[in-house]
Amino acid sequence: MMSMHLSPILHSRPSAVRWTRRGQFSLLPAWFVLVAGFVICTAPELAARDHDKDESTTPTSTQRTNKKSSKVPAAGVTQLDHKFAAAMEKAAAIWGGGPFNRRFSACISANASSITRKMKRAIVKNGLADDAIFYQVSDADAESFENVMALCEKDADSMTADTEDEEAVPQSMSLEEAKKVTAKLAKTEYIPPPRTIRDITNILDGKREESLSEIEKLRAGADVMPPDTTDPGELMNFFRARADAAQLVGRSRQQIEDYRSAIEYGRKSYASGQIPAEAHSQILTVAASTEMQIGSMLRAKPLLEEAITIAAKSEYPETEQLITRILLAQYYLYRDDLQNAEILLNQAKAAWAEEQKNRKHWEVFEWDEMQSQIWAAEARLLAVSGKLDAGEVLYRKALENFRQHKDVPNSGEHILFPKLNLRVHLWYLQNLGDNLIRQGRAVEAEIIWREMISESVAGFGRYSNATADAITGFARALLEQGRFDEAETLADTTLEIWQTIEAPASSVSLQETHQLLSDILVLSEDWEGASDLYAHIETGLADDPESRDRLLNQNPNYALTLFYSDQADQARDILTQAYQAKRDALGDQHPEAAELGALLAVMENAAGEHQQALLRFRKTVPILLSRARRSRDDDTLGTVREARLALVLERYIGLLADLHIEASNPTLAQEHLSTAFELADLARGRAVQGALDKSSARATAKDPALAQLMRREQDALQQISAMRGLLSDHLAQPSDEQEPDVVEDLKATISQLSQARSALMEEIEANFSDYAELINPKAPSLDQAKSVLLPDEALLGFFVGQERSFVWAISKTGAPAFAAIDLGTDDLGEQVDEIRLALAPDAGTLGDIPSFDLAVAYELYEQFLGPVVPAWWQQKHLVIIPHRALGYLPLSVLPTKEIEPVVTSETLFSEYRDVPWLARTHSVTVLPSVGALRTLRAMPSGKGTRRNFAGFADPVFSSEQSQVVAALQVSTSTAGENKIGVRGVSVKLRGLLKVENLDEMTSVDLTVLPPLPDTRDEVNEIARALQADLDQDVFAGEAASESQVKSLDLSAYRVIAFATHGLIPGDLDGLVQPALALSSPEVVGGQEDGLLTMGEVLGLQLDADWVILSACNTGSGEGAGAEAISGLGRAFFYAGARALLVSNWPVETTSARALTTGLFKKQVADAKLSRAEALRQTILDLIDGPGYIEPQSGKVVFSYAHPIFWAPFSLVGEGGHTTVQGN
Repeated sequence: MMSMHLSPILHSRPSAVRWTRRGQFSLLPAWFVLVAGFVICTAPELAARDHDKDESTTPTSTQRTNKKSSKVPAAGVTQLDHKFAAAMEKAAAIWGGGPFNRRFSACISANASSITRKMKRAIVKNGLADDAIFYQVSDADAESFENVMALCEKDADSMTADTEDEEAVPQSMSLEEAKKVTAKLAKTEYIPPPRTIRDITNILDGKREESLSEIEKLRAGADVMPPDTTDPGELMNFFRARADAAQLVGRSRQQIEDYRSAIEYGRKSYASGQIPAEAHSQILTVAASTEMQIGSMLRAKPLLEEAITIAAKSEYPETEQLITRILLAQYYLYRDDLQNAEILLNQAKAAWAEEQKNRKHWEVFEWDEMQSQIWAAEARLLAVSGKLDAGEVLYRKALENFRQHKDVPNSGEHILFPKLNLRVHLWYLQNLGDNLIRQGRAVEAEIIWREMISESVAGFGRYSNATADAITGFARALLEQGRFDEAETLADTTLEIWQTIEAPASSVSLQETHQLLSDILVLSEDWEGASDLYAHIETGLADDPESRDRLLNQNPNYALTLFYSDQADQARDILTQAYQAKRDALGDQHPEAAELGALLAVMENAAGEHQQALLRFRKTVPILLSRARRSRDDDTLGTVREARLALVLERYIGLLADLHIEASNPTLAQEHLSTAFELADLARGRAVQGALDKSSARATAKDPALAQLMRREQDALQQISAMRGLLSDHLAQPSDEQEPDVVEDLKATISQLSQARSALMEEIEANFSDYAELINPKAPSLDQAKSVLLPDEALLGFFVGQERSFVWAISKTGAPAFAAIDLGTDDLGEQVDEIRLALAPDAGTLGDIPSFDLAVAYELYEQFLGPVVPAWWQQKHLVIIPHRALGYLPLSVLPTKEIEPVVTSETLFSEYRDVPWLARTHSVTVLPSVGALRTLRAMPSGKGTRRNFAGFADPVFSSEQSQVVAALQVSTSTAGENKIGVRGVSVKLRGLLKVENLDEMTSVDLTVLPPLPDTRDEVNEIARALQADLDQDVFAGEAASESQVKSLDLSAYRVIAFATHGLIPGDLDGLVQPALALSSPEVVGGQEDGLLTMGEVLGLQLDADWVILSACNTGSGEGAGAEAISGLGRAFFYAGARALLVSNWPVETTSARALTTGLFKKQVADAKLSRAEALRQTILDLIDGPGYIEPQSGKVVFSYAHPIFWAPFSLVGEGGHTTVQGN
């Protein structure tokens, strides 16, 4: 169900208090609090607005006084007059302060001689807090005070106009202007969040004890018993106050019941004349907002309609109805009725525009709050219509407009909610954070949630519902970034807060926290833990069938938990019913219905109903794989949804594999194999594809016509996604709450938008095929894959599932080979980790480098390559499409024959020369997908006029870099002199700095990266090999900057090298895409951040045969490196590169330089040599060569035969052709 956030003041507005005198309604000032926190007005101000309505209203002859009298007290001022003046000064503060109220009260004091002494004594004794004073004086006494008030209202109004600088009414800003302002602010103020949540947990823990003491006070407020009275006004106020207290401690059911009681007593009070129309309208509106969020939608609308009717009878109906119209618009948005919501919102905006003439009578705080609420309501309408970016602009305007008032304390004791303005500010933050999450901008959302938590803890402590809501939002943002452990920590904290507050089991907020935790556990496949949490939800919501149905029976994760907890029958029953309900309501083509159908197919397949499962997979999976599904058509977390899709694809591929093996019909067997091959190619690249989708806007900068088409297509896609979400939400509501007209309107809108988007996509595909392939890649079939292979090539495609893995081997001629392997993600990961221990060690010296585990490496070869040997062995070049753990292990390091453990030789590491590495027989290229090979093979040759080389090396990361270099470097000659032996020689591995306690650092930026001075020599040597000009073509030190990269015409170079750190998400604060580290803005200045991200690479224009990423850290042991290679690779390919040379782990300095320079020397020497073969020959030169020779003595120190020296680089991209030449 679509989540709904209403301003907290909708739940906290106290009953209005007006001073009355013997049943006659007076204009005497008191708090008049409008719903949703919009305005807090005093009666004098409201009376002043009548000045604009009725200019003929003038004081009587006895009231006319010179304006100067308001400033100078009359002669003969008595002691009573002094006390009266003090009481009036205090009254000005009660009325809300500000210039008008101060002048108004001063005027009354100055004209005190016109007020009877009895009236003045009553005010001095009782103040102006309530109407009790008017029961102590005669009508004549009261009239003397009212006459002076009438005079002073006009006087203060006139003084304000004469002496104050009029604040200009804010002019409306076009959407494009607003975007520019927002973008400018974001550019100058954006600070990435810390890489851990340690700072947030410290903030929360620091307020633990202090916050506990506040809980008892809140709980006492919710536990208080009704007063022993039959007075409806008093009981109305009591239940209203207790409902607020119940909300603060998570008692949603009590909150609803108390509001309903308050309504009934409010009706009696209004009928008897005890309270005015506006007070009754307000309590109805507050109760309606509560019903909308946690009660009954059917109850909410009549309350709002009643409130509008009652408000029409108030003294200022336009203002009263303005608030209610905005809330009614929110109601229609929640009911998915966009047409009526827009009508109501337009009415509210028109009324607000009309109110501009009264701007001078409003306090700044009041005006800003009303304006922010209107912007927020408009933002909500835009967002639910799919225009999330436009909604974001207005949410930001609303937030910044009100930010200055967040710390203003509540005025008057009638405001029952503590720190109401701060709660309103947090509400604006929450709306913006939700909007950014839905846009897929999780890091920006994280910044918002961090601010919200800090503000909430500072204002309300750890144990408050506001803090719990903020932590929940933060956990969602972390989940979207794949930071599951931290998200679980925060969800546990939220649960502990609700438990400490003693929120009852029936609390929807508590149970939604259980659901968030269960989502995290499902992602971790902790089915037992998820099952326990769902049991809590089921028990707690036993008396709330609607919420229970939403959180359980409509939740696919609940069905999966049952399925994996040996309750398959119950799981299948739930999915069957939910699937049928979605199909009936939304149709077969709706993604939500398709997902439920696909999960049902998973369970049918597990039950042995293979043909039924196959039919259902064929029907549903294409819908789930469409690009439209990658948009956020509901509030479900993208990570959770993607995890379910991964499960579906794995089971579907597994079923096709089994059917292929079992099929007796060769044609049918081939069909199953090809379908599985296509699915595997789509499934492998989904994570990278999602990142590319988010960054693809940069790519359109190359062509304005494409940019316009893309913008229109993405807008249509977002709106389709939003409309589908609204339709699903509406049909998920109880049948008696559904409105057929709304359903039909939404279906018609979806149909129209879908037709428009289809037309746009056809135009994009016809005229901009490269971009169409980037955003919506089509997986090639087996035959299509064979058609793009060269005669001496074979393609090996892998797919690794949770329980089984699969491999396809294809050559230009001959039948494809296929094998299913009983090895899943966890077991394969363990094997790869064992092998990588010797490839990416934490080694300070040569002696620290572990032995390479040949036995495990050969076992892996036998498992994954051995079963399909006949299809690839005779070919010279292998194109590898890896998946999961295989993506961060170069297959060249696998032995092709079983070999006895090597015996240590006299020359260190030379024992590995005789190992039958795959590199000895085959050259290898890595690609992110099969489709990428087809795209690369279709690229034209580069221009012959290009310069040979451009290189970027040795960036400067901090002003202290020279000291870091001195601390890190230890020469081998010094080691020899110390006589510690060859194994004690320092080894220089380029990669992230091994800072002490790095893992404990909360914040990490560019300044922690180690310098790379040796990369300057490496790039210079490549430049010399390619006969480049070192002065013009090499950019080192401060010149290796992001601005230099972006300003240079990179399309004019054949080979481009980046010898710097390659970073993966999480390495630095706020980093969510793979990136290359360039010189820090701390050193070079400018507006860039020093990180060339994947998204920015998409915006480059290249015509490069090679892009070299040397010294990169793209081979993370956790598997993120595989996605980094894939993501950067696809980005560079789209930008115009044909091949990349990237490193899989921190490289050793001397061997890396030998490998990269040797590679290009070979290509210059032999223009016909392919890239892949040139790399293979260079690798063999390192293995078979002498190794590292000490310059001073000329002695061989160690051999490069260990894979740590020759295998760190992978060729990604086109390996079969070459165009690199010398001059």
